[in-house]
Amino acid sequence: MSNIVIVGGGFAALQTIKMVRKIDQDIAITMITADSGVEYSKPNLSHVFSQAQAPEDLTQHSAQQLAEQYNVVIKTKALVSEIDTEQQCVYVDGQSIHYSKLVLATGATPFIPPAEGLKRNATITLNSLEEFEKHKAQIDDAQRVTVIGGGLIGVELAFDLQTAGKNVTIIEPASYLLNSLVPPFVSLELERELTKAGVTVETDSAVCRATYLPDGVRLQTTSSRLIRTDIVIAAAGLRPNTLLATQAGINVSRGIVVDETMRTSAENVYAIGDCAEIEGRVMAYLQPAILSANVLAKRLTTGEGEPLLREAKLSLPHIITKVKTPSYPIQLAGRDIQTAQSWETRFDPKGIIAKGFNEENQMVGFIVTGQHIKAAFPLLKELQISSPS
Repeated sequence: MSNIVIVGGGFAALQTIKMVRKIDQDIAITMITADSGVEYSKPNLSHVFSQAQAPEDLTQHSAQQLAEQYNVVIKTKALVSEIDTEQQCVYVDGQSIHYSKLVLATGATPFIPPAEGLKRNATITLNSLEEFEKHKAQIDDAQRVTVIGGGLIGVELAFDLQTAGKNVTIIEPASYLLNSLVPPFVSLELERELTKAGVTVETDSAVCRATYLPDGVRLQTTSSRLIRTDIVIAAAGLRPNTLLATQAGINVSRGIVVDETMRTSAENVYAIGDCAEIEGRVMAYLQPAILSANVLAKRLTTGEGEPLLREAKLSLPHIITKVKTPSYPIQLAGRDIQTAQSWETRFDPKGIIAKGFNEENQMVGFIVTGQHIKAAFPLLKELQISSPS
């Protein structure tokens, strides 16, 4: 008997269920999740404080509602301890569940940079609705907030917390903010906006020591600065949750390695979302998960004699990434934007328009900021013509 088992309950898992149900209303699906299984908009977590939102404001559907709507068995607060790829079953709380096809949507865990004296259990991460609910009161009560990490989430959180009236410091070990996404000339403008808003930006710096005091935490940085703060939030990136796959002998590199059909190295086992490595990259964004789920659903529902569905393959287009910083929004696109050797740029009071080119003078990406973000979609069309998917 066919039974699709999905390990994980985040966006990628739910998107897979929705796509499967568009094709097959009856195939058995079991979703196993370590949390409460609610559906919510994860990107909205980066601006909950300025909007004075509560966890219930972000909740879209409960696990019970999802189970009824999509005809799915949902096991909440349940941990998968082992995968047996030979017997095709997973072990949950001492019981085995057979699968005909298994989907690993185990997500990723926030990385907390090590520092002398820094307590992991006292360092806040906000990568889920559950973590937001757990830490909301503590963050609401804090006045001084230090964010470790000046990437996409760190910058968005800093803006949001400053807007909510906090005194915010960002500590980033790279020489400029968003260093994995944008070139320095874009980051410099972003840093000016953050500083103008009241955020203290510390680049080329990392926390090397933490001392917990009765009235907060004292942080010492590698740049010899002492920072007094009430709470520390880690936004220093994510690490794909690959332990289950590794223990099962499934091929893992940066993430769980999948091919263009989302298949892993194990028969009838697939991976999707923040835990999956696609074309050598882990892409923790919504659009790749949506496209992956569309392909995966066809693979999961394919039976014998359906070659068209069996041949469904993932082809990732150029995707627009949005940095949700209200006073200085940034949008960028380009699968190979990091390979840009030269930039054609336009600076004016409205913001920046920048096109990146490779050594063959082919457009490989673009960045728009401020009021120029309306140029993103025309530039995306230009990019698609210059560098087809």
